This record gives sequence, C-alpha cells and structure tokens, in this order.
Amino acid sequence: MGSFTMNLGITNALYAEIMGVILATEFGVEKQWNFLWIETDSKLASLAFKSPLIVPWQIKNRWFNCLSKLTTM
Repeated sequence: MGSFTMNLGITNALYAEIMGVILATEFGVEKQWNFLWIETDSKLASLAFKSPLIVPWQIKNRWFNCLSKLTTM
C-alpha cells in the first residue's frame, strides 16, 4: 500500500482522479511491478478505461501511454 501527493494546480476532480491513476501506473512501471491494483471512487475515472473520450485533452497522450504500460504488466 502506498500514497503520494502532487500539486496539480487549478483543475477539476476528473483530471485529479485520472492523474492519480496515471501517476500510480508510472510509479509501478518504474518499480518494475508485475501487478498493480488501482482503486478509485470516481465512476468517470473508471469509465475512462473503456472510453478514452472522457479523458481531458491535456493528459490524453499520457493516458494512452498509461494504458499501453498496463497491458504489459
């Protein structure tokens, strides 16, 4: 179990939730973990795995990189 914090500036809750997933994934890849359990209380953030159109445009490229990394785990 772990947690982290980061200043995202002025943004909305969806952006913050998706950035949390992205940062957790990047951290897991950096540590060379084979398994990653991601929990969120945001329905929209969990729906972003099925429909990337939900993801804000500012982080869309990073989101697709995150999805690519998750498939290799």
